Amino acid sequence: MVTVAAEPPGPALDPAVGEKLFDAAMDVIAWQQTGEQLPALRSLLYFGIEPQAVLEEAVRIEEALREDRPGYLFPGFQGDERERARQLAIDRTRILQARALTQLGEIEAAGQSLEELSSESRRTATLGEYGRHLLRTDRPSETLAAFVEAMAFGGSGFRPLAEEAVAAAWSVPRDDRRATRRASSRRGGGERAKGTRLPSRT
Repeated sequence: MVTVAAEPPGPALDPAVGEKLFDAAMDVIAWQQTGEQLPALRSLLYFGIEPQAVLEEAVRIEEALREDRPGYLFPGFQGDERERARQLAIDRTRILQARALTQLGEIEAAGQSLEELSSESRRTATLGEYGRHLLRTDRPSETLAAFVEAMAFGGSGFRPLAEEAVAAAWSVPRDDRRATRRASSRRGGGERAKGTRLPSRT
């Protein structure tokens, strides 16, 4: 029987269906179906199926991409286009790792991973995913900054979450907001507490 996370973003599945989905995803990984491996892992996380297995496979795929092994990028990519595709795929594997850590309850580790990723590779997906993490862990001011930058890169789909962050920020008393900003600047980010899971996309 497959293991299902406590708070998957998708609807609950019948255990037998979840087992079939897991087996199918693992087949895609084993056959190295180019372009299908990461979506297969993403589908498991959507339903909260075997996040530990997803984490392990995402780490393995990241290592393969960094070593530029064959079978993970479309063969038609050449030169700069291929390198951009490789870097984007690496970012996506790291996002999947962080999401799997979140489903495993490793909230602080997930946050550290996403913070590092969004600093190293500033693009819509990385900043947006980090913003989602900040919103989950009740850091609305930092959340808004991440979403605004994600939207500046073309991520207009993050506007509703940015508006939610604004509402959350202004629901905090002004003195508390000032104290939070001062403490955050001193700590460089502070600790992360477990919060409510939001839907995630890569």
